[in-house]
Amino acid sequence: MQKKKKTKRTLSGSSRTAFLLRKIWEKALQKGSVRGIGFVPGKQNNYQPELRRLEKFGLINTRKIENCGYQINITEDGICEALILEARQAFPLSRNGSKVCMIVFDIPEKHRDKRDFVRRLLNHCDFFPIQKSVWISLFDVSDQMFRLFKMLNLDEWVWVFVSDRIDEIALSCRSSLKCKNK
Repeated sequence: MQKKKKTKRTLSGSSRTAFLLRKIWEKALQKGSVRGIGFVPGKQNNYQPELRRLEKFGLINTRKIENCGYQINITEDGICEALILEARQAFPLSRNGSKVCMIVFDIPEKHRDKRDFVRRLLNHCDFFPIQKSVWISLFDVSDQMFRLFKMLNLDEWVWVFVSDRIDEIALSCRSSLKCKNK
């Protein structure tokens, strides 16, 4: 029997499905794990259609537990989608784009799958590559990214910064040097 292909789709930020995914993501962050996030009671649950939709889109995996309900695991795509939803609601770091959220990583070659995951995640979350291992965003998602990398045990190889853009710093340094030389 052929396995059904998961439907790829971006959720609307205001839908009940997006709300449920954000709640699952918050619980994962609190727990510090993407596995066994919780149990959802079976029959009296109001979110049953949304859970099925999240599973259909490949954002979560559910496993039925006898007499308890469902155990929920958030997938890699689910993490990306939850972070995309959070990034859409994040505020710009500055009005003129002079501040950026910067992610720098140096993940060893033997962990290529993790390195590729970080690149895919940053690409989905509207980060822009400066180099293969240096990415920036104009939105304040530094806390979410830091918690994610810590939860995935990548914090020894990945650094998250909020900084001024280099060109802004260079301009201010040049103007201060001109003032001193006069």
